[in-house]
Amino acid sequence: MKKSFFSQLFSAFLLVIVTMSGITIFFSYRNFKTEHVNTLSNHLFQICKIVETVSKDYLFNSDYTNLDKFIKGLGYKIDERITIVDANGKVLADSDENPLLMENHGGRLEISTALKNGFGSSQRYSKTLNEEMLYIAIPIFDGDKTIGVVRSSIYSNSIESALKSFRRKIIITAIILISIFLIIASWFTINITNPLNQLTEAALKVSKGNFSQKIILKKSSVLKEFSDNFNSMTDQLSSSFRKITSQTDELNELVESMPQGIAVISSSGKVLRINKNIRTIFNIPDIFIHSDYWTLFKNNWINALIEKTLSTSLSQNSETEIDNATYLCSTSNVLNDRTILILLDVSEIKKTKLIKRDFSVNVSHELRTPLTAIKGFLETLEDGVKEEYSQYLDILKRHTERLINIVNDLLTLSELERDDSILCKENVKVETIVSNVTQIFQHRLKTKKIELFIQIEENLPPLFCDPFRMEQVLINLFDNALKYTEVGKITIQANRKNEEIVISIIDTGIGIADAHFDRIFERFYVVDKSRSRKHGGTGLGLSIVKHIVELHKGRIVIDSTVSKGTEVEVFIPLGSNSE
Repeated sequence: MKKSFFSQLFSAFLLVIVTMSGITIFFSYRNFKTEHVNTLSNHLFQICKIVETVSKDYLFNSDYTNLDKFIKGLGYKIDERITIVDANGKVLADSDENPLLMENHGGRLEISTALKNGFGSSQRYSKTLNEEMLYIAIPIFDGDKTIGVVRSSIYSNSIESALKSFRRKIIITAIILISIFLIIASWFTINITNPLNQLTEAALKVSKGNFSQKIILKKSSVLKEFSDNFNSMTDQLSSSFRKITSQTDELNELVESMPQGIAVISSSGKVLRINKNIRTIFNIPDIFIHSDYWTLFKNNWINALIEKTLSTSLSQNSETEIDNATYLCSTSNVLNDRTILILLDVSEIKKTKLIKRDFSVNVSHELRTPLTAIKGFLETLEDGVKEEYSQYLDILKRHTERLINIVNDLLTLSELERDDSILCKENVKVETIVSNVTQIFQHRLKTKKIELFIQIEENLPPLFCDPFRMEQVLINLFDNALKYTEVGKITIQANRKNEEIVISIIDTGIGIADAHFDRIFERFYVVDKSRSRKHGGTGLGLSIVKHIVELHKGRIVIDSTVSKGTEVEVFIPLGSNSE
């Protein structure tokens, strides 16, 4: 048995050594050949470049006789073959042959490639010289016009001569190295055979769960350190096994007790694990055999999300109804071969959100009528009030207007937040929307002496959107820009970036500090409260803007520097035209 083990191990060493040596020889030879050919090709290319520069005058003057003499003289000096042909492949000059007796070279691979791509090369048999040749060719230009091709070449036998010498040296070196490695392999195999047999028997027992197995070897053994490590490993395995068992039990209890429904699905669609909540949601027995997810989860929407994650490895999120309850469903890929399904009951959250929205709508409707009445009576009182009391009347009017604006914005926001909110989309020119918005602010621009610049890209495709809502977006953004700019200018830009139309409003106002960016789209959040009160701001404008942009499947980006100004970019995808 020991002899058999020795033979197997030594045979393995022999196979590895011979294989690696063969691979080394093969790749070394191939790399040397490639480098040698590349060096020669570069040398020929440089010759072509020199000849291309010198031969232009001959070609311009159609002095083909002197051109041929020059090429023959040059070829004799540098011991290379050089050929020049015109753009149709006719041979004009050749360093080795009479060009008048040579056939048309337009069909030669290196020449046709050079005419087409600006550089050509090939290694083939030459019918003219009856020799294997390496060719390099480049075009000769007169401005943008190709007037000819210069080709240089070298005999392949010079390449083979260099390769033959290298091949002989590398084979001799390989034989010496293989012999040395085989001697080392023999000694190493003998020294590890006996202790390795002991290790094999011990490892077999450990694999069956006997972690108390120990190996004792002599200090002189080459595997003494390995045996000590093996003994240490069995101790650690025993400890780790107990710890993993404990942690697994804890993890199982944790997963089972989680309020979310959790399922683990294999790449083939088999449900590997589910917790108590999943079993409750879908009425699955406590004990189940691994089944396909579509047979356990009786919900087409959830199954579609799982299928998409399995096929694309992308996370998916959506809401779905199961037995009159609303669940947030999330699927994500783990280690490319497992998909995790998480179901969270958000029924109460949805209900609370609906109550808040209905409360806002109801309160807004209830406030609208009395506020409108108050405004009307205040306007009636304006004509008959004494001058000394008119300032108080103005204050009442201003705050009434502010309350009415808040009520209207709340109603708008509530309408946008509805799940069934509908946009009346049509194709509209961006110029039309921008013109309608800027006309509203002309008086305020003149009063504050703020310059307005409009820069719209020519031939901009129409925007497929709800015109009224998009005007609301620009009115809110332009109002903010004008409100927070005292000196300078406001610029409106519109252009196309990839598959989106980008509308930008840039001002030179007070800017926004970094501390405000996390909350800037919250309801009633204002950066400068005193300025907002002075100009009647509601703190709902940017919330409305964000909801409208998201309903158009777009996005909004704000970049600002304190005391320098703010740039707001609204991105609306062109893809929405197909909706």
